[in-house]
Amino acid sequence: MNERFFDDAELLRKSLTGKLSPKEEARLNEMLGNPALKKVYRELHEKKFLDREWNHYAAFSPREGYLAFENRLLKERLRRTVRWASAAAVLLVGLVSSALLLLTREPRQELSHAEIIPPGSPKATLTLADGSRVDITPEQPTALQKDGVNILSEGGTLSYSVEEPSQSTVYHELKIPAGGEFHFVLGDGTQVWLNAGTILRYPAGMTGKERRLYLCGEAYFDVKKDGRRFLVDTEAGTIEVLGTEFGVTGYADEDRLTTTLLTGKIRFTTRNGDSIHLSPGEQIVTLNDGRTLKQQVNVEEFVGWKDGLYVFREKPLKEIMNTFERWYNVSVVYADEAIGERRFTGNVRRYDNINVFLEALRATREVNYRIEGSTIELTTI
Repeated sequence: MNERFFDDAELLRKSLTGKLSPKEEARLNEMLGNPALKKVYRELHEKKFLDREWNHYAAFSPREGYLAFENRLLKERLRRTVRWASAAAVLLVGLVSSALLLLTREPRQELSHAEIIPPGSPKATLTLADGSRVDITPEQPTALQKDGVNILSEGGTLSYSVEEPSQSTVYHELKIPAGGEFHFVLGDGTQVWLNAGTILRYPAGMTGKERRLYLCGEAYFDVKKDGRRFLVDTEAGTIEVLGTEFGVTGYADEDRLTTTLLTGKIRFTTRNGDSIHLSPGEQIVTLNDGRTLKQQVNVEEFVGWKDGLYVFREKPLKEIMNTFERWYNVSVVYADEAIGERRFTGNVRRYDNINVFLEALRATREVNYRIEGSTIELTTI
């Protein structure tokens, strides 16, 4: 949500409690030029309507109602097919439980500039075969000819093209720091998106009999089909594809690796030699102890980050914040470990400041937060 959303909600709250200034009343009249919002506004002044909707609201927890609203609003924004006033109408009609929560809440505490934590941005360190390193950022275009390939970095994207086929396989490595991400194109035309805290080793020219990469972290692959095997080695096993789109999450500090297939087919071979085939919409989870689980999933929940959206479904807060620690380059501490076990459902736009999510948490009236530098402390309200 943006500042306009909170300002409009506050304006409606003041109107219902008779505390509008003349200037605010003029702005409200301008808002009510939208017929859908005007109709809802009239209903909110009817006692029968409020009694009915309040009884409906009382049957649900504020957390579920608020984050359900957040989910719907962000989806509407993502599609870019509704105006703000229509979204406000959705707030007041479709999810009155959330509306009543916002209209009766206390005014927001304004954040200082030091308390606003922005999202990550494109950045990476490229390590060449001779050990030399190059920092890659959108602000510094880079053009290299090395190890038989042309390397071009421009506008936050890195691309490879083969200058002359090499007789031996030469590997390069991309390391994405916390608070970073990167998109690049391999020498065979395969596109790769790397998330924060990820390391990927790959053949510079991609000209061998097979294409083998090594991944630690989180990546999304759109593989160019050319008849050769495409293999991604991880700590938990090897993923083999011919031409497909899939996501992999396997950080060194987590107890599992997930491989999620969007299109095509892949085969996952565990370190124990077991082979598992995946079809679109399926995922395999490999635990550190070797156990595996194959399941149908909502793929957006696992690869939505690539398109700018985090999707959480009944996810423990600690897992959500682990993701945000990497993306926003912050540390999170809990006043009570039980806070991290609370589960939340909703969507979060990847390129919003983290404060948008933290304000949503605060609005549930279950979790509060405090920011000190790059550390976020979560407490119970």
